[in-house]
Amino acid sequence: MKRIEAIIPPSRIGKVCAALENAGHARPRISQVEGVSPNGTGHLLRGKTYRADLMVRAKVEVTATNAEADRIVKAIRDAAF
Repeated sequence: MKRIEAIIPPSRIGKVCAALENAGHARPRISQVEGVSPNGTGHLLRGKTYRADLMVRAKVEVTATNAEADRIVKAIRDAAF
């Protein structure tokens, strides 16, 4: 058994779930994670610019057998990029 974890942009969750379903693994565990952005982003709020260093990402976790692992990793990689 192998545990596969992928951290992807939240906008790609639908594509990754569809790709996993096509690969035969329809029940991934999805959670929201935050990380520090390397360059930060500026947000304009009421005339002031605020710097936000945190970025929100989605974490997809799948448990698979050794035989399925390569196929599932390829499905996630192709759908996420």
